[in-house]
Amino acid sequence: MASSPPSEDAPGEQHGEDAAPASERARNALLTIPRGIAQVEFQPNVWTGLIFLIALFVGGWQFGAFALLGVGTATATAYLLGVDRNRVSLGLEGFNGTLIGVALVLYLGTDWSTVPLVVGGAVAGSVLTAALNSVLTPYKLPTFTAPFCVVALVMAIGAPSYARVWAGHNNSAPPSATDPGTAMTWTDFWHGFFNGIGQVFFQDKWYVGLIFLIGLAVSSRLVAAAAAVSSLIGLLTGWWLGAQAADLGAGLYGYNAVLTGIALTGTFVVLSPAGVVYAVVGAATAAGLTAGLTNLFNVVGGHTLTWPFVLVTWVFLAAVPIFSRIRRADKALIFTVAQMAEHRRQRGLKLNHGETVALISSAIVEAARDGKTVSDCMELGKKVVGPDDVMPGVRGMLSLIQVEAAFDDGTKLVSCHDPVGGGK
Repeated sequence: MASSPPSEDAPGEQHGEDAAPASERARNALLTIPRGIAQVEFQPNVWTGLIFLIALFVGGWQFGAFALLGVGTATATAYLLGVDRNRVSLGLEGFNGTLIGVALVLYLGTDWSTVPLVVGGAVAGSVLTAALNSVLTPYKLPTFTAPFCVVALVMAIGAPSYARVWAGHNNSAPPSATDPGTAMTWTDFWHGFFNGIGQVFFQDKWYVGLIFLIGLAVSSRLVAAAAAVSSLIGLLTGWWLGAQAADLGAGLYGYNAVLTGIALTGTFVVLSPAGVVYAVVGAATAAGLTAGLTNLFNVVGGHTLTWPFVLVTWVFLAAVPIFSRIRRADKALIFTVAQMAEHRRQRGLKLNHGETVALISSAIVEAARDGKTVSDCMELGKKVVGPDDVMPGVRGMLSLIQVEAAFDDGTKLVSCHDPVGGGK
C-alpha cells in the first residue's frame, strides 16, 4: 500500500520494457498479481503475496478467486490507462482491487452478479487511486486503502436497493449480535490475536491469520513483529474499553491497529524509541475509533472497513513535521524506487541520479537490518553501483550519500563517500 512518486522517466525510457523479450514481459506481468496482494500490507515481496493468496483460499475459495479478479482488473486498468509501468509492476495499483474483490464477495455473496460489481469496483478504484494521488502527493500522504473504502462503502450502502444484487447477500452482523457479553475468555483472547491479523483481509479463522503472519515474516521480521504487537494492542484496547468479547475474538478491534502499526513502525516513520511510542499510540487510536465509525456507518448500512486505519494514519503522518522527535521515513519510497531502478539496470538501462541514490540507500538500509555494522554498510554502499551503471555526469553529482538506518543498537546515520564505484 505504499505510494510512489510521479515517474522520473525520460521521454524514451518507458520503451525499455517494450524492448524486453515477450517471455520476460509475461513473467513480470504475472508477478504483479502476488505483489498487488502483498501491497495490502505494504510488502512488495512476491512470496508474501503468494502466501497471502494461499491464506485467502484456505479461508474460502471465493475469497481467493475474487481477490484474483479484483487485483487483476485493477492492475490491467492501471496499465491500459497508462500508469507508470514500474508502479504497476510493483503492485501499487493492485491492492485496492484485491480488497474490493474480497469485501464484495463477503457482503454480497458468491453469485454471478457479484462478478461485474467487482470488475466495475476495481476499475473505479483505479481511477480513484489516481485522483487521490494527485490530491495527496503534495502533502506527502499515501492513498493507503482509501479508494477501496470509498468504493466498497458506496456499493454496500446502495446494494439493498437492487434486488438482483442483494438477493444472495450474506449476514454481516457482528458476532456479538448473537453472542453478547463483555467477559473475554482465553479462547477469545488468542483467537482475537490471530484474527486481528486475518481481518485485514476480512478473514475470521485464527489459522488463516497465522498464515498471514507467516507471510509477513517471510518479507520482514520487523513487519511481522509490528503486526503481532499491534494486533495485541488493538485487542487490549477494545477489552479495556469494554467492547463485546465475541467481536474481540473475531479480531474486529485488531486489524485497523495492525495496519496502522505497520505503517508507523519504520515504514513511513523513522524507527526510533519515540517512533515506536508514536506507533503504539496510533494503533490504540485506530482500535478506539473502530466502534465510533462502526456505529456511524451502521446508520446508513455501511461497514467500518479500513477507515480507522486510513484516517488515523493520515492524521499521524500529517502531524510528523511538528514533532521534533518524530521523523518521516522514506523507506517505502526508497524501496519502491530501488526496485524500479534494479529492473531498469537489468534491462540494460543507465541509472539516473534518483535511481542511483535509491538503489544504494536501500542496500545500506537492508544491510543494517541484517546486522551489519556502520563501517560494513559504508563499504557496501560503494559496491552497489558502478560507473558503467549510471548516466553520464551522475557520478560527479554524487560525492556523498547519507542515509539513516536502523541497527541493532539504534538508528544511525551512514555516510558513504564516492558511492558510485568507489569500492570497485
